Amino acid sequence: LAAMAFHDALQTTLTAQYTYGRWRPVAAIHEGDNDSNPNMVADPTWNSLLGDAGTPPHPSYPSNASSISAAIAKTLELYYGTDNVSFQIDTGSTGVRSYPNFTSLANEVAKSRVFGGVHFPYEIVAGQKAGRDVAILLDSIPRLTSARSSESMMPVRSEDRSWSAKVGWFCMAMNIVGTP
Repeated sequence: LAAMAFHDALQTTLTAQYTYGRWRPVAAIHEGDNDSNPNMVADPTWNSLLGDAGTPPHPSYPSNASSISAAIAKTLELYYGTDNVSFQIDTGSTGVRSYPNFTSLANEVAKSRVFGGVHFPYEIVAGQKAGRDVAILLDSIPRLTSARSSESMMPVRSEDRSWSAKVGWFCMAMNIVGTP
């Protein structure tokens, strides 16, 4: 389910990005003289902390990274029945990072996009909402069962034993992400 949530959240935000076509901070700062805000001054030499290689070459709203991290966090919360599962990640280069719950990692991922200079704050909020909504939608769909056994092909909570052969887990992206 986490892989499905990752994929569907990414498709949701990519669809929205090309629907709304919002510019990234680097473009807004470079082109500041060309918007309708008289208080904005362009700085064509500015670059994000992530540099050219770290700034994705596609529109900005909503944040993909925020959406997929929130989708996975929500999927894990729904699977375990709680968000309060502490864990650690060994990043290798920066050492071991500890998190008190799934949401704290998703929030860190989202904030890194603003701190890195590739998203505006409202874009990470929209991305996280889209990711959580995708996870909730996927969690509400009956699980696929094998034709050869009564065992589920996907992990399910013990109280969720209403098997169904019908699966329609594709979500409609534009019904989840709202207009910025």
